[in-house]
Amino acid sequence: MLFGFWLVWRGVQDYVNTPYVMGEGLDLHPLLAIFAILVGGEVAGVTGIYLSIPVVAALRILWLNWTRRPSTRKAA
Repeated sequence: MLFGFWLVWRGVQDYVNTPYVMGEGLDLHPLLAIFAILVGGEVAGVTGIYLSIPVVAALRILWLNWTRRPSTRKAA
């Protein structure tokens, strides 16, 4: 019974609390954080799990900077 409780506890911690806390600090949606962790784990294993959130945060920053850049095109 204790092992079952431990499994449920770890599942909640790993798939609910951790993505929520990481997402709040980096301004990422919790579902995006969960998706990034799952994809990182499938692509690169344990290393991918650890690097997935920083990679997604960096990609988000690059995307926001690229899309918010003022247009340098001249009007015709």
